Amino acid sequence: MFNTIDICPDSIKDDPQVQAACDAIDQELRAIYDEIPSISFVPSIATQVPPLLDILAWQYHVDVWQGWEGDLDVDTKRKLIMESFMWHSKKGTKWAVEQMLQTVFKQGSVTEWYEYGGRPYFFRIVTLDDIVDPVKLQTVINAVYAVKNERSWLDSFIRARQQMQTLYIGMAVLTKSTITIKMAIDHRIP
Repeated sequence: MFNTIDICPDSIKDDPQVQAACDAIDQELRAIYDEIPSISFVPSIATQVPPLLDILAWQYHVDVWQGWEGDLDVDTKRKLIMESFMWHSKKGTKWAVEQMLQTVFKQGSVTEWYEYGGRPYFFRIVTLDDIVDPVKLQTVINAVYAVKNERSWLDSFIRARQQMQTLYIGMAVLTKSTITIKMAIDHRIP
């Protein structure tokens, strides 16, 4: 555990009154720590109640998702909190944006400008999920802007549709033959 005397300047570390004050502070802190069941909430996120999840979202900067309180179910909130550690370490990358999209939408991908012939530093988001509510769409866009890098800009948000259809392929064969008949004429005079 941390000892308060360790952060004291060298000039006063050897003073008996400073040492006594640090010991008193350490004893009080230990008593406080013993009263708290768990200082670290990370291992127990799976069992935390929704109001505490909102506090953890604020603490771990997941609250950039502005629709946090209303639309998200408890399991998605837990997943967002746990993944926020990795997102913050990889923030500003295509991977971070795609992971956030896949957590919220179950499917989502990022296409960089050079992959679709767009303007430099722009990207597109493609998802199969149906987003018809403009408020939810704006919330998702805000979350994307929270994890993307600063130099990149969202060009478009594409909702792809997947349909099962029967595809018929036909083929016609045309053959052409030309037959030329020539008559042989005898040019001899009899």
